[in-house]
Order: sequence, then structure tokens, then C-alpha cells
Amino acid sequence: MPDQEPAVPEPTDLTSDLPLGHIDLSEVPAHENFVPKTVQLSHASEEDSIQYLEGSSAWAEKTERGFTLRTTYRTSDGVEFLFIQAAEPVPEEKTLQWFLTSDAYGTEQKEQTEIQGHAVIYVDGKVRKVAHLITDKHIFTVMTNEGTVEECMEILEQIELKGGVEAGNRIIHVH
Repeated sequence: MPDQEPAVPEPTDLTSDLPLGHIDLSEVPAHENFVPKTVQLSHASEEDSIQYLEGSSAWAEKTERGFTLRTTYRTSDGVEFLFIQAAEPVPEEKTLQWFLTSDAYGTEQKEQTEIQGHAVIYVDGKVRKVAHLITDKHIFTVMTNEGTVEECMEILEQIELKGGVEAGNRIIHVH
């Protein structure tokens, strides 16, 4: 029967019913939420000092590529770090090459390292510090104007890439 269309299985992803655009953070499936509720920053200037930062101003959006999540972490002295998780279903190497050849950072020097076995592109710029952790499914970005690129990378190191963040340590609602 050549005129029949092939049977297409029903989607098993319950998120397919969500509309594109801004959504409540609680609607993001746990396996898609890698945004830590809290992160730790160790301060090299203060011996044995660790500061715990809680995410605030959390925001979520469903796009055609997947979910984009954002939150801001603030230190007790007012230094802000913007954390962005964006769906990027592109091979890691292709995304890495785009960052390396892009003029997105003008004349500022881009450097490359690795965290959790994945490429990281970072810029220790004059105006802002930014680090991008690249995987085959997501780009995780941490940026700051007042903090350091080392602190950005310290936050990236705390992402649990295996299946999303446990319910107790993930951002689940807007503060």
C-alpha cells in the first residue's frame, strides 16, 4: 500500500505540550534542569573561606531547540554572576569551532580549557569575564563584570551533567 503514510510513534516527551516562550521553571523536567540552586565560591584572598551563593531571579523559556534557563548568583559583597543554560543540540566540536573563529569577543583573547571532559572557552576581558562549557546538547555560560574568570569556571565545575540536578539542589521556582 504505497499511499499509506508510515506510522509515526507518539512522542513520549511530556514537554512537547508546553508552548514556546516563557514558562514556569517548575515545568522544566528535572532531567533538563542543570542549574544549581546553590554554588560555592572559594576566595583565594581569604584563607579557608567558602561562600555559598543561592540562585535568584530564575527564568525559563522553551525554544524550538529546547529549554533556556537563567539565574543570577550574588556574593555577599554584591558581585553578580549570570548563569545561562541553553539547549544547543549541535556536536561539541562544531560549537567549539564557532566560538574559536567567531568575532563575538572582538580583540579580546579567547582561551580554551576543559571541565568534566568537555571544552570550555573563556575570556578574561577588561569589561566582562565569561566562560562557556560546551556539550553536545547544551552550552552553559557564566559571566560577570566584577568577579573573576576563575570564579566563573568554579561555578561551571559544579554543574552535575549526569541527568540534571537533583530536585533538592535545582532551581525550581522564581524567587
